[in-house]
Amino acid sequence: MKPWLYGLGLLLPTLSLGALADANLYKSLNQSDVRAPLNVIAEVAQLSPGVVSEFETRLEDKGLVYQIELVDTKDKSHTEFVVNAETGQVLHKFTSKLQAKDMAEYRAANSLVASNHKMKQLLTSAIGKNTGKLIYMKLDNDLGINYLEFTILNGSKAQTQAFDIDRMQPIPLLTRH
Repeated sequence: MKPWLYGLGLLLPTLSLGALADANLYKSLNQSDVRAPLNVIAEVAQLSPGVVSEFETRLEDKGLVYQIELVDTKDKSHTEFVVNAETGQVLHKFTSKLQAKDMAEYRAANSLVASNHKMKQLLTSAIGKNTGKLIYMKLDNDLGINYLEFTILNGSKAQTQAFDIDRMQPIPLLTRH
């Protein structure tokens, strides 16, 4: 067997497992008892000082959870919450000082603070009329652009997009399907 063909054989099961995981995640998000990500993000933002800088939806053994991170731009700290997606109960909270790898996130959070926008408002503008489910978002800064990267899951298809925080408009070159 040719080496490239063998490599393809190893890759194909991985790709189909990823699609299956997305389908299972989408099914879990569509259950009526799951709380809307935007509402949970807004609630968690009230629990700790700072700006919501990252959100991720995960399907774990204990069920569907949301991981939400906040950056406090005043004391340069980072707080992570793991929240039960059905009850909204905080399962875990961890706070630490920002590290060098967090500085791009910190710059984008500063821009959001300076513009007086709230994360829920920014996400609502960025997502627009997209009918999928928010499964990921992160504030970032690259090449002097402060932006929000987010992923919407619609069925088994995930679409990643970017939204300029300062100009409040999509960044089309950073959109991936």
